[in-house]
Amino acid sequence: MRPLVLYAEDDPNDILIFKHAIGKLHLNFDFQFVHDGSIAISWLAGEGVYADRHLFPLPQLVITDLKMSEQGGFAVLRFVRLNPKLQHIPVIVHSSSTLSTDIDMARTLGAAEYVVKDTTFQPLIKSLAPYAEGKIASMRVA
Repeated sequence: MRPLVLYAEDDPNDILIFKHAIGKLHLNFDFQFVHDGSIAISWLAGEGVYADRHLFPLPQLVITDLKMSEQGGFAVLRFVRLNPKLQHIPVIVHSSSTLSTDIDMARTLGAAEYVVKDTTFQPLIKSLAPYAEGKIASMRVA
């Protein structure tokens, strides 16, 4: 079974571009996409429909956009870092924001990386390289 990456992103165009960008790569994990931070939190908490861990296993990596309609990436990041059973999961923030306050807050909250979005998704894909090489379990939060 390949490691799971949970990606919280509310822009369907960003998800489509990302899927296209990774489609030609042979990454050693599966992706699941959710469209809001509240859904990502429910998945991570194993609440409601996400209670069945055979259908909705815990991810080994979380990628989150910052600005989403209901709950954003900061809420996801806080939830992971405050939950002792999830603290080991690296979280990559993938955002169009270049504000130093957003970058500083993500780092303060324990983001493993902060990657600014671009149209090719190459910076995010490059940041996934250590995880794709099977090093997810050995990655530590910065």
